[in-house]
Amino acid sequence: MRPRTALPAVLVLALVTAGCTGAPTDGSTATDTPTATPLPSGDAHFPDGPKERPDRPSTLNAATVREYVRTHEYRYAYNSLWLTSSSA
Repeated sequence: MRPRTALPAVLVLALVTAGCTGAPTDGSTATDTPTATPLPSGDAHFPDGPKERPDRPSTLNAATVREYVRTHEYRYAYNSLWLTSSSA
């Protein structure tokens, strides 16, 4: 290999393999230590109970449809959380 191509090849090899040879010094691996955060204990309270579907807007335009969809998705998510917490 010529000297002009050897240096870039060595640099590319060093960049590609950077960090591959590091290992914990105590012999443990990355999977030995738990990283999950425990969930907080307690119940979630949804005082209003399940919500009804919103009424369809009488006039359809960008603003009324946007508000209808936002309200519908909020209530859908709220109800799915309410049903999950009440069945537990």
